[in-house]
Parts: sequence; C-alpha cells; structure tokens
Amino acid sequence: MRGGAGSPAEAAPAHARVTGSTSEAAARALFLLLLSVFLLTASPRADTLDGIVRFAVAQSLAERGAFDIPFLEIPDMPLTSTGPDGKHYAYWGLGQSLLYLPGVLLAGRDWGYRLANLVSPVLMAAALAFLARALLALGVGCRRSVAVALVAAFTTPMWVYSRSWFEVSIEAFCFNGVLLGLVRWNAATSAGVARRSLAFAAALLAFAVVTRPVSVLLLPAVAAFVVAARWWIDPASSRAARVGWAELARDALVAVPFAVAGAATMLAYNHLRTGSAFSFYLASHVQFVYAGDRRLGLAGLLVSPWKSIFVYAPAILLALDGWPALWRRSPAVTVAVAVAAVCYFGFYSGVVFWSGDRAWGPRYVAWLCPWLCLPLAFARFPWNGRAGRAVTALVLSFAAVVEFAGVSAWCIRYQNILERVEGRPPLYAAVSTNYDLYYRVLDGPIPAHLTRLVPTWRDAFRFVPEPAPPGLMAQWDDPGHPRMDPRDAERCMLGYDLFNVPFVWWVAALRHGVPAESVCAGLTALLAGAAWAGLRLRALAAAG
Repeated sequence: MRGGAGSPAEAAPAHARVTGSTSEAAARALFLLLLSVFLLTASPRADTLDGIVRFAVAQSLAERGAFDIPFLEIPDMPLTSTGPDGKHYAYWGLGQSLLYLPGVLLAGRDWGYRLANLVSPVLMAAALAFLARALLALGVGCRRSVAVALVAAFTTPMWVYSRSWFEVSIEAFCFNGVLLGLVRWNAATSAGVARRSLAFAAALLAFAVVTRPVSVLLLPAVAAFVVAARWWIDPASSRAARVGWAELARDALVAVPFAVAGAATMLAYNHLRTGSAFSFYLASHVQFVYAGDRRLGLAGLLVSPWKSIFVYAPAILLALDGWPALWRRSPAVTVAVAVAAVCYFGFYSGVVFWSGDRAWGPRYVAWLCPWLCLPLAFARFPWNGRAGRAVTALVLSFAAVVEFAGVSAWCIRYQNILERVEGRPPLYAAVSTNYDLYYRVLDGPIPAHLTRLVPTWRDAFRFVPEPAPPGLMAQWDDPGHPRMDPRDAERCMLGYDLFNVPFVWWVAALRHGVPAESVCAGLTALLAGAAWAGLRLRALAAAG
C-alpha cells in the first residue's frame, strides 16, 4: 500500500457495490429526469450575444462554407476581429459553433436557431449524469450518487446555465465526462475497457480546448489524477498502480490522436483568423489582460455577495466534512478536483474580466460546482442526525429558490440595476474592475431576482408585451441578418418580455399566439417523462 491510502476494506463502500446494469439504468433515468426539467425551463431564444456570434459562424459554415461573419461590435467589447484577409471572424473558439452546425444543415437557419436552444439542456443533463456515474464507479450507492447529482443540478448555477448560450454547459459536459473517463480507466480490469475510457476522456478534453482554449487549465488536474492514482492507491484497486510503465504508455497512446486533432483544429482556426497559429484573440483582449492584484479578483470569486461561488452553490460548504472520506476513497479524484480549482481560480482571479458579467454567478468557474459537490457523497453531517438533515434541507431549499429565481427571468436582469447604481450603462470590463460594486448586497443579482420572483410569475399572462421598435424583433429572431446591429438587438433583449415575465419557452409561446393545445401537449410529455424517470430512480435507489 502506498502513500497512506485506505486498504481495500476501507476503500470498499459500506453498502453493496452497485452493479454495472444498475449504474447504467440509474444514469439513463437521471438523464431523462434532468432533461425533462431543463426543457421545461428552457429559454425561447439566445440570452447572450456571445451565442449569437457563435451561431453566426455555424450559419456561415452551413450556407457559404466559410468561417467569416459580418462585422459585430458593442461598446467596450468587439465581437469580431479583422483577419489577415480583411474578413471578420469571431473571437471565440470553434466548438460551440460546431454543435449548432448540424441543426442549421438539417433544418435551415430558422429552425437551426430554435434547435440551438436545445443544446445546453441536453449537454447539462448529460454532464450531471456523468457526475452520478463517476460516483457510482467510485462505489457510492445509487441513492447517494443520484442525490448529489440532483443537488448539483438544482442548487448551483448549473440550472441557470442549462438554458444559456454561454459555454458553461459545454465545459460541464466535457469536464464531467473527463472525470468519468479517468475514474473508469483507473478502475478497469481489462486493457480494452481502460483504453476506451481514456479515449472518451481525451476526446472530450480535446473538444473543450477547441471550444475554449483556456480549457488547457484542466491538464494539470488530469496529470495530478494519474500521479495520485499511481502512488496513493492500493495496487489491488488501481490500474495506474497495478500495471507497469509500458502498459501505461500504451494506454496513453490512445489519447494522442484526439490531442493532435484538437490542437490542430485550434491552431488552424487561429491561423485563419490571425495569420499565426499561436496568436489567440482573447489572449490580448482587454477582458483577459491581467489586472495586477489577484487578491481582489479572488476575493470576488470567493466571498463577494454578487459573485461568490459559495453564495451561488452553498452545497459546496455542506460538502466540506466529506473531503477526508473522499481522500480515503480516491486520492486521485481528490487531488484532481483540488488542482482544477486552484488552476481555474488562480487564472481567473487575475484577469480584468474575472466576473464574467453579464452572467449569473461566477461564470468562468461555475463548471467547478459539480466537482466541488463530489465530497457531499461522503460527508456525514448533511445526511446523519436530525440537526444535520434540518440544516441541509434549509440550505438546499433556499439555494433551489435562488436558482429558480435565476431561471425564471433573463439571468442578467440585475444589470439594469447597474445602470441606476453607476449612472451609466454597464460596460463589461469597466464593471468588473469596479470591485467595490460587487459588495453592494441589496443591489446584487440575488435580491433583484428574489424580489421579482412572485410578480414575474403572477404577471406571466396578464400583460401584452411592449412592441419592439420597428425591425428589431425581426433582427433578433434572425441572427443571420446581414445588417444586425447588436446594440439594437440588445435594446430588444432589454424589453418588457425579458425582464417582466418568465423567460421560458412555453410562456413565450402562449403570449405570442401559439395554440394552447400544442403547448399543453409539449408540457404534458415533459412532465410525464420527468415523473417516469423519478419513479424509476426511486425504484433503483431502493434496490441498490
């Protein structure tokens, strides 16, 4: 035994290990449950201009076979940049546009735009199913694994970002998949299973890098997992410690094609846009210039009322006493989670745009919430004793209400308050560097959403939406409009519908004349799916 890890007896769960068939069934039922709920609260249209630009790239690829798009810019943040060929290209990576591309190719621009709203719900549901499967692979019982996944789904920003065109759902999907792949690789008893699991993890990490090059920050966590698995787990239960270096090298070879493909795609896209494979648009963008004092950004991400990850995901605090038990169960997972948190908080705390505004919570580190909830599966206080269960129920109930408030309306409603507080329109990086602003509790996003939660749903069908200025709604609903001015689109986004009624598809459909029978049929199907999945999960939890 190496490095003080628990013996095989200690590493085994207190309850019976979940069988493979039960694990698969639980993951499928959980995915259906989460997907049904996420689709019930899905957005009727894009909630960010970032997503519109990425969709414009997909549309350009589908219609012209080209990567360039029309010039787009808003104050304090250009959305495109001029390439060496004089054409305009998106700042962001290519991965999200590739996800939108099949919808545009198969269904055309208009339906492709509607289908794009389904990408985040599907990916986020799959991401949290991956999380549950990783816990099951670690020997956690079905009931506890599903409970932790549901906590991560509905009491952290994952719910809000399941309906957003920001890239958080892609990061959560890829990185939770990487974690699952690594856990299954290390637990595999055959070379075939081990290498398929590692290939799965490598493919998802490569796609994450193509989507956001900064995803390379996860590489130290992956390396830390392998090192910890090699030295701190009993050889009888760890492939990394059980097999020789030659076998590990053969395992690693399966990741090489995915790494090469991901790097080649990213570098080729960089060369097309900038003339240099190693020139990254956002590396020199004002939002990602280092601000100088990393302590201010770190404090904002950890303790500020507006952006603290603990404020938006208090389950992380409930999970604190589970860290020692997680270490005893899997030092490799423990070290990987810790290293990933250090890398992401360390990087984003130092950049000008640390807050990720306009967005719900700490957008750039939000994907970490499921990983930081992992110790909750091994914690004792939240699950045992009357006091522990009461505190847990109180904290998680309030957190779920907060996230539901964020889901119920456009999640950046509070930025309207910024205009009142600052006396001018909020300008992204300029707001992020005003660190004092993020400590004005009553002007923050959570109070703004909570105070409007009941009126938002009460007024859902009471008022007729204010008409948009001529042409603006058409431009917003038509993201490929060649003359689309994002300033006009944003003015339309700030209209009555987005801030004063629930920002969900079925409310928008009923308010805009879609037959009630059609809307009710869709709602009934989703509710039935959620009910069946819930009953299935209950039966599986009782059995195992």
